[in-house]
Amino acid sequence: TRGTNNTAEVNGLDEGLELIDQRPAGNTYAILFDSIYAANVVEGNWTARTNVDAVNRTAALLVELRRRNDVRLIHVKGHSVHEYPGNDIAD
Repeated sequence: TRGTNNTAEVNGLDEGLELIDQRPAGNTYAILFDSIYAANVVEGNWTARTNVDAVNRTAALLVELRRRNDVRLIHVKGHSVHEYPGNDIAD
């Protein structure tokens, strides 16, 4: 696995989904993200050419969680410290 920014963004989505997996089912959860790439490969809109195992694992977890919950991926502008300070902290 190459250690790129895209790798980190996909892994970040995976970590968020893992946290949701530990929570009760039947709820609405939102993950804020700034990586168009990560969201599109995990949602299956784009084809991953690298880090395919990580993308596939994260995509499968998202599908499974959506069977039990309302999981929403919400895009936020990157480096928008005033609007979404947690995004800069996560980056």
